[in-house]
Amino acid sequence: MIWNAKVLLQEFNIKDENKMLFEPYTQISENLSSFEMLGEVICDGREKPPLRPDHVFEVEQHVLHNVKMEGDRPTDNCNISGICKLASGEFLLMDNCNLKIKRLNSNYKVTSSCDVPEYPLDLCVVGDREAAVTVNIDSENRHEIHLFRVRSWGLVKTRSIKLNYQCRGLAHHSGNLYITTYTSLHVYNISSGQGRQLYSDETGKYTVYRCAVSPDGSRIYITNYLHHQLITLNKDGTKLSTLTHPELQFPWDVHVTSLGHVFVGCYILNTVVQVMGMKDGTRTVKPLTGKKEKLAGPIALCFNSSTNTLVVGLFKNDNIVELELKH
Repeated sequence: MIWNAKVLLQEFNIKDENKMLFEPYTQISENLSSFEMLGEVICDGREKPPLRPDHVFEVEQHVLHNVKMEGDRPTDNCNISGICKLASGEFLLMDNCNLKIKRLNSNYKVTSSCDVPEYPLDLCVVGDREAAVTVNIDSENRHEIHLFRVRSWGLVKTRSIKLNYQCRGLAHHSGNLYITTYTSLHVYNISSGQGRQLYSDETGKYTVYRCAVSPDGSRIYITNYLHHQLITLNKDGTKLSTLTHPELQFPWDVHVTSLGHVFVGCYILNTVVQVMGMKDGTRTVKPLTGKKEKLAGPIALCFNSSTNTLVVGLFKNDNIVELELKH
């Protein structure tokens, strides 16, 4: 840099009475040698530092995002019964009142939608640009899973899978779909078309309501809405544990983050809870929300790891709730 400055000065046509000299500050190099680093990276905006698997969350604030769009039924509210996040940072919502998959950008604004046959209930991501949806018409004994490809301009249905049992809740891991019927859990391999029943509880209706799979696929979590329980199975369907807790009342949806944090939406209590200690056996339940968050019927959960926020879909409500969590 000093040599370049001298060359530049030599190229200037300067009169003798206005000679210019460059005198470098040698202290600069001396001071730089004393530093171990030139600086540090500070996360800006909504990006947060990475979390630990045992992190206990608290809500910092909540934000409502309206997802009503032109063409929705004017006399009915939306009903966001499923939420999933794409690798692009966008979200897909299942609005089963309006029979639509709604696509949201990273700021939770609706950008497009796709019609879905009657009656959709849940959806999940099955690849970077693909999603699966459960569709049922019980009166016609019609039970299907519809696959959609996400394009830059919208969603396109690619194929459907016909099943001989009800398909309600839905999760995906390593090419396998995990499907709840409200009394049983089935696994279905998308490539081979083979499936089998993993677990069943015929003690009443809504005993196998929704499901989620751990990041490594070794654990399957099931909400037992009827008996107020969170059931943990291994990948073969063997029951490992049953969790009951006063705060775990009428559990609807369950969601597992990429680091293994477990969240459950409790419908009647209008709360979301974090279930801790799932790996070491010291399980406990911590309420994440209270009355101030106004979660009137939380029925769908999705964690946004890029911003450390939990997105909550509500029963018969035109808004979704973004829970900004403390790191």
